[in-house]
Amino acid sequence: KVWDALTGDELHSFEHKHIVRACAFSEDTHLLLTGGAEKILRIYDLNRPDAPPKEVDKSPGSVRSVAWLHSDQTILSSCTDMGGVRLWDVRTGNIVQTLDTKSPMTSAEVSQDGRYITTADGSTVKFWDANHYGLVKSYDMPCNVESASLEPKFGNKFVAGGEDLWVHVFDFHTGNEIGKLRNI
Repeated sequence: KVWDALTGDELHSFEHKHIVRACAFSEDTHLLLTGGAEKILRIYDLNRPDAPPKEVDKSPGSVRSVAWLHSDQTILSSCTDMGGVRLWDVRTGNIVQTLDTKSPMTSAEVSQDGRYITTADGSTVKFWDANHYGLVKSYDMPCNVESASLEPKFGNKFVAGGEDLWVHVFDFHTGNEIGKLRNI
């Protein structure tokens, strides 16, 4: 469902046959990307909500996270039951690159400036170059991580939280922990 954030009115409802775990608006907010237990990535045109969605080729597993890259020309997706982040060309619907991880992804996002892809798998947080897909940094965390995010304004810190119920703050350049907050 899509709601008006100011009024709370429902604007659109997009039916799926199973659980939707992830969705993301395109940069221009005209498209909505969804993924979930059906293993299908769907792109809805919010200017034509009654039109059938464009379906990207079938995901190899149940979709856990999705994001847009490269001015909405590339889709990022991860699966709940297998490692790796898949990057899809929107025009062809094909996987163009897979970022390898040891464990299934628990978190994947694109930095606000579009330079990095931040991933969390097992007890590792990784930063990938969003244009050339090379691994930039990899840090082992004090516990299994559920979520990680690069600080959006300066990109010199990142946070990670997981099964120890703390939100840890780290220096992006060194990986040193510089603070933590209890997550209750």
